[in-house]
Amino acid sequence: MKQRWQIYADKFLQITPREQYLIILTGLIAIIFIIFSMFIDDNLLQIEKLTKQHQQNVADIQSTQMTVDVLAEALKTDPNDAIRKQLSQYQLQMSEVDQQLSLLASDLINPIQMRHALIDLLSSKKAVSLTSFDVFAAEPMELTPETEKKNVAEQPLPVQSLSLYKHGVKLTLSGDYFALKDYIAALEKLKWKFFWQTFDYQLMAYPKGELTITMYSLSTNKEFLGV
Repeated sequence: MKQRWQIYADKFLQITPREQYLIILTGLIAIIFIIFSMFIDDNLLQIEKLTKQHQQNVADIQSTQMTVDVLAEALKTDPNDAIRKQLSQYQLQMSEVDQQLSLLASDLINPIQMRHALIDLLSSKKAVSLTSFDVFAAEPMELTPETEKKNVAEQPLPVQSLSLYKHGVKLTLSGDYFALKDYIAALEKLKWKFFWQTFDYQLMAYPKGELTITMYSLSTNKEFLGV
């Protein structure tokens, strides 16, 4: 190695001074370039690292800002507003149910009224006599508001149901055809509602006939007072 270096030194001394200066200058430039390149590469790596970190910081800031915007918008909304609207809807539904029940109740006849109505009509129709009178056991008819049919998760408020009872009676009346017809017409003119179920007319000894009627009424009372 030392011998090779000596050969290069002898050759360097044999060239002209101008060439020697050019070789020295070229070597210096090469050394400076290498050092400068190493320094620049380190800076470029550092710049690239800082750039990526800056981009990540910008993304984090944007994400945080979006979260802040969502929270700010949520704070503008009253959390009880949906509950108030739901309660208002339930109150409206209950009001409609109450109106329907009031209308229905106005047409119902309770057992006491039914008793007096039948007696009064029989008293006013002298040509008609009561042969038999049978009372059927009251049958419950559960009416629930439409709101109870919804999902329980959507209906947190309890809604009270209305209990109605079906009171059935079987009348056997005797009299001539037209007197019996007048009695039925008088029943239909009452302000309360009767619901006809069966009619059976039998001619006994002319002009007398026998009419068997099965009818029922609706009431909120379970008990029925017999005639």
